[in-house]
Amino acid sequence: MQSEAVIPCLGLRDPPLSEVHPGQCVDRTDTVQVWWVPTGSAEFGGQVAGPSGAECLSELERERAGRFRCIADRRRFVCCRLALRQLLGNALDTPPEEVLFVEESYGKLAVEAPPRRGRVSFNVSHSGDWGCIVLAGGPRVGVDVEGTRRPHNFELLAKKVFTDEERRDWSSLPGDAQEGVFLRYWTLKEAVAKATGWGLRLPLARIPVHLGRPTVLRNLLPDWHPDELITAGELSPPQAGYYAALAVGAPEFPRIEVGMIDFRQAWKEFDDG
Repeated sequence: MQSEAVIPCLGLRDPPLSEVHPGQCVDRTDTVQVWWVPTGSAEFGGQVAGPSGAECLSELERERAGRFRCIADRRRFVCCRLALRQLLGNALDTPPEEVLFVEESYGKLAVEAPPRRGRVSFNVSHSGDWGCIVLAGGPRVGVDVEGTRRPHNFELLAKKVFTDEERRDWSSLPGDAQEGVFLRYWTLKEAVAKATGWGLRLPLARIPVHLGRPTVLRNLLPDWHPDELITAGELSPPQAGYYAALAVGAPEFPRIEVGMIDFRQAWKEFDDG
């Protein structure tokens, strides 16, 4: 799944990393599954083809997909939502079309687990030609994926999202290195913010992170117990030009299982329909 062109799996070198298949359920609290979802036109080895039909989407999801004016945005949403339903259905022993989503206090999407199953937490991110879904058997999780895109005013953004130390380190870099390092910082911070459930309501400048090694954070929110921790680190996307990070509500990284699932054929059927 990976090539020499991808970013090293910084922060995730120590935990065991293994391939996973859609039928493998997240039923252990010491395991997190990371699923890459291709949404562009390029072909990649190692992916598992998802079911061909898009019938498991709800009416609301179909309506939401139809509101996207850009076909690439619509394709990203449909492919990632189909993959999410399939993976959660496997984890909860529930047909994908019967997976029920609920919103938590600050709008983070969660799943209503059947009484016979334990808690399953998840998070989704997508950018460009890739989506990423993380599943865990209990601990809170957050993920963020960013691709290099149109130019941004990184200097202005740095004032808003970096700590003073991070900004000094970033400002000292050569100009051609600043975009990639900025996105590495950003994905770590946003993954943590998403794991808390607050998302970007939590000021990113309040989230100090490390590049090249895991970041362990506590007391991010006023109502958290002193022992409640979040660990964050960088992921290796399957394609160069992308940056990604994972955050888990645990004092250290659990076992990480990695897979790829492809719903682009189902998307074609949905689009043709």
